[in-house]
Amino acid sequence: MSRRKSGRKSSGFTPKTPTTSSHHLRPRSRGGADKKDNNDQNGNLRFPGHEANEIRLHNKTKHRPLHDLFNNDRLSEVLAKLLFCWETVNPNVEENEPNTWPERLGFKKRKKAWSILFNPNIKQITATEHLLKEFVHTEEDMQLCVSVLKYALKCNIVNQSDFDRCLNIMKNNGN
Repeated sequence: MSRRKSGRKSSGFTPKTPTTSSHHLRPRSRGGADKKDNNDQNGNLRFPGHEANEIRLHNKTKHRPLHDLFNNDRLSEVLAKLLFCWETVNPNVEENEPNTWPERLGFKKRKKAWSILFNPNIKQITATEHLLKEFVHTEEDMQLCVSVLKYALKCNIVNQSDFDRCLNIMKNNGN
């Protein structure tokens, strides 16, 4: 059993049903506010409708895998990786590339995290749509993701119908 900061042993209990988890929209290590600091200099809420710089993820089981795959990347950075670095960010595709050593440190952890977040055989655009539906919660994230999608459209990574579908997904999230 691991020890908590308080020195007590943790119970090791993991709930069988998914629970909610708080997730920083902008990591504290990258200038994000903590719960107690949700106001800008003028006293306006930075993230209206959210508790400070955090959102409640509906499925706690997806929070840790998101960090295992993408560290402290912002959502738009994760989107850019999915669109522009598919062969290296998807461990199932990377595994089939020549000169890949699947026994290296961290590869199995990334593969497990990927299988929790996405279907192992998922297509690139489907993974993109899933990410947008699950994690875009603020107007700021939506704007940054739209910029990435526009650039992907310009580079012919996505076509116009995929672009339109992604926009509709984000708009239907309540943004």
